[in-house]
Amino acid sequence: MPSHLNDLMQDTQPGLHRVAKLLQAGSLQMHYQPIFDFKTGNVTQVEALARLIEGTRVLPPSDFLPYFGREELFELFARGLELAVSQRDVWLHNGIPLRLSVNMPSFAFCDDRYYAVTRDTLSRHRCPPRALTLEVLEHWDVCAEITISNNLRKFKELGVLLAEDDLGAGHSGLQRLRELPFDSFKIDRSIICMADSDHANALHFVHQLTRLGHLLGKTVVVEGVESSDLIEAIRILGADAVQGYAIARPMPAEQLTAWIRGGYTNPASRPQTILTKLARLLILEERLSLMSEPHAGKPSAGGGAQSFAAIFSSRTQCQKGPSCLEDHLASFRAGINAIFSENHAYVREIDVLVSAISRHGLMSNHYRQARKDLTAAAMLIEH
Repeated sequence: MPSHLNDLMQDTQPGLHRVAKLLQAGSLQMHYQPIFDFKTGNVTQVEALARLIEGTRVLPPSDFLPYFGREELFELFARGLELAVSQRDVWLHNGIPLRLSVNMPSFAFCDDRYYAVTRDTLSRHRCPPRALTLEVLEHWDVCAEITISNNLRKFKELGVLLAEDDLGAGHSGLQRLRELPFDSFKIDRSIICMADSDHANALHFVHQLTRLGHLLGKTVVVEGVESSDLIEAIRILGADAVQGYAIARPMPAEQLTAWIRGGYTNPASRPQTILTKLARLLILEERLSLMSEPHAGKPSAGGGAQSFAAIFSSRTQCQKGPSCLEDHLASFRAGINAIFSENHAYVREIDVLVSAISRHGLMSNHYRQARKDLTAAAMLIEH
């Protein structure tokens, strides 16, 4: 055996023995992170997340999952599901109805034990299957297509909901979303990372993935939201729910009960920020883009992209001639003015923005640069 593999095995085996022993000894504890539903304005669901207790230490998944093989992962799932469904009984008894979301390894569709333990746990606790969502990580092992299909069918017939977790974290997510009958998906935290100075880029991804999900009949949750500024922007862009530190961190069951009874603040009722303004601007852009279809972006006779004026003059349903363009641009400008109405310092930037649309179109680099300049000016003034 190569020396580096031998070293890896020597490093892994003691760690596996230690954390597997903790799991077998009943040291598993589930922590629960709230998922805020925009439609109801409440926390109606929580994600159950595994922790191992070692003395006074609470070990997060990163401290034990790398050591677990398939047998340990199945044991973790079975024990964690039992704890979560049992806790749901306690919450119901205390007048707190919550749906559960539990992580399931992606290769579970190749292992009949996962279906059996899910069915038996729900039956034993008389838990309605639709109160449980099984979140399947995007990174998964490939197994026989017929096995996946059969197990998916059994889970769907059982009535539990299936969610694709971490959409955007890997390369196969969109293909799986198209081919497999997930009820919902979570947009990965990497998508909403605001390290990029062009915040519109991240919000664009959220908006377009949300639209795609809704067109496919799926519920969309944005996870990993750590900034309160993002919450209202995500609501404006149409997502169904949000999860992350900006709502609450994962916590033990007793602490979550107190948090809910304490009357948490509605996170969607926050003041307008530059991110919410950007979200509203993106919605305006979408409406304007729809007006220019189906000719938007088609090559002109000169080889370049058509100008916005050329696009509109070619539309047969535009009965008013050149004034049609003026009406749409005036409506767009009025929308921007309404978004930034509390401050008149952006007049120049707005003029440049509208001019970029008229001359070069919404998809042009000129327009993107004008939007970035408007955003930068707003951030400078408002911060």
